[in-house]
Amino acid sequence: MTAAPVLTLAGIRKRYNRRGPWVLDGVDLHLKTGSATAVFGSNGSGKSTLLRAASGLCEPSSGSLTRPSVLAYVPERQPGNIPMTGAEYVKHMGAIRGLDASSVQDRSRAIFDRLGLCPGPNVKFRTLSKGNRQKILLTQALLGSMQLLVLDEPFSSLDRDAHGALVDLLAEQQADGAAILMSAHQGQVLPSGFTRFRLEEGRLRPDTGAPRATSSNLIMHVLLRARDGCCHPDHIRQLEGVLAAQLDEKSRELSLQVREDQTDRVLATSIASGWSVVHVNQIGSSSGWESDL
Repeated sequence: MTAAPVLTLAGIRKRYNRRGPWVLDGVDLHLKTGSATAVFGSNGSGKSTLLRAASGLCEPSSGSLTRPSVLAYVPERQPGNIPMTGAEYVKHMGAIRGLDASSVQDRSRAIFDRLGLCPGPNVKFRTLSKGNRQKILLTQALLGSMQLLVLDEPFSSLDRDAHGALVDLLAEQQADGAAILMSAHQGQVLPSGFTRFRLEEGRLRPDTGAPRATSSNLIMHVLLRARDGCCHPDHIRQLEGVLAAQLDEKSRELSLQVREDQTDRVLATSIASGWSVVHVNQIGSSSGWESDL
């Protein structure tokens, strides 16, 4: 039996003003029950716009789109000043979705435990680290059954144990029939079974995961220092353009060799993930360089 269609995008175009550039320029995408799809792309490529359109949070400028009535969404940008605890926020989101309060409490406790929420759900959302705020946002999305689960860089800022737990939670949603659509950064290790696309110049193209050619062969040395609540070093190691990495456990400093053309993106992601930048300097070129890390 052929799986039923869940989400269909046909010729989707989107720009934010009449004279602005097309962020999406003819996107076609069809998701079926139980499917898993990942969209890669550089910062500003339109991944978040695509996911917001799929979720109904922004209207396309043209094209046709059909989506299910029951879906859940996790944004890339976290809410800033939520005056609730994690438990209160999840309870509130469950009520908006019409879920039974007792079921929300039981389900959220189980997910908090699996993701390793620390110090716990009864702490103010705004006081938590980025990684633990992400766990709360994931929990509210996974409270009940759904036809479509849309996740904007869901693994961002998660520690290794939470990463593995989320892989299992997504597999369970697929087994229950949900279609999964998520964005990811290049180099992100995905669960098995994901169909990969790259969003470039407003269009989706199949993505093989192979390294892309670069016009720059310069290598930069980036030294980062861990701060409380920062993401696991593996998250930084896996970023596109990172050629080598070594962590000094004593000083909590992460030393990287990064392709020059990807340095700005690596720095931005590192800072957003809770690391501080100690220094950045050029160390050579990618042809014939030797690692001193």
